[in-house]
Amino acid sequence: MDKVVRVALEVAANNKVWFDANRGLLLVAGGVNVWADQSGNAFNATANGAAARPTFVAGSVNGYPSLDFDGVNDEMWINDNAALDLTQWHFFIVPAVDLSKDYNAWLTKGNDGQENFELLSYATNNIHTPLFFTDATRTSPSSANGVVGAAFNIIEYSFVNTVGRDVYRNSTSIFTDNEAKTPAVNTFSVYIGNEKNIAGRFINGDLAEVIMYNAPLNSAQRVIVNNYLAAKYNLALAAADDLYDEDNAGNGNYDHEVAGIGRVNATNTNVDAQGSGMVRILNPVGLGNNSIICLDMITVLLALIQQPIFQLQKDYKDDCEEFGEVLKQVLSQVLMFVLI
Repeated sequence: MDKVVRVALEVAANNKVWFDANRGLLLVAGGVNVWADQSGNAFNATANGAAARPTFVAGSVNGYPSLDFDGVNDEMWINDNAALDLTQWHFFIVPAVDLSKDYNAWLTKGNDGQENFELLSYATNNIHTPLFFTDATRTSPSSANGVVGAAFNIIEYSFVNTVGRDVYRNSTSIFTDNEAKTPAVNTFSVYIGNEKNIAGRFINGDLAEVIMYNAPLNSAQRVIVNNYLAAKYNLALAAADDLYDEDNAGNGNYDHEVAGIGRVNATNTNVDAQGSGMVRILNPVGLGNNSIICLDMITVLLALIQQPIFQLQKDYKDDCEEFGEVLKQVLSQVLMFVLI
């Protein structure tokens, strides 16, 4: 069943680009010519010619597909738009490395040495995040080695000049700084799988998902997006963040649509979430600090039976587990429906 989560991804206008290898692909002879943007902004990515089309690979990770880039000439471009000329951001990518090399350029905008933003890895499988600033200076830090590899991972990168860079692997911090300068924007396309005007940067690896925001997410939104991606691709998060437990065999393996609302404190909230069906939860009353409510794909049935949404206020883990149990009890009392 093809399902899409609309969680922090669609709650705000901050979600500028969203690519999912499971949807929105225009295939030509097994190659991906167009990767359609699922954010609603129509910032589609297009292969730079027939030879540049990455290969569609079915069932790459937890039954979901990926796009395989050959490391030779595969790349996709998003045409420049003012909305993509960013001075702050929050990115998520789900990559796997086929060949560790200098260099794999996963997501870039600008020439080497004059990057508006860049996510790149080396042969040592670190994450490299160079930035070129409005004062014509540049910094180019890297994480520790071995944070990407043959297995799929969630790589997360945020920047704002009041905080600096933050880079995470499967929700665990792998790099942070306090960079306070402003990135210089440019009029170049966003590249997926390569970097502009320099040889040897084509990625040899796979991408399952790419999500771009034009501002950092708050901590509640981060938890929810990470749990969505971790459930979907069967990845383990840091224990403190791995809150959704309905994605294992004992609880029904509801991997395919995880959305959520939550509040860490008054300034870190996400109060609007919707699955791909009819159910939407928004503007909750009495949502306490350190409360997260997660939904899985079966919640679309709630719209058919008009059951109330239950508010729980304990810790993150209890909220997710108990809400899942409430849903199971509700659904056990109604007829089974087949949703098309």
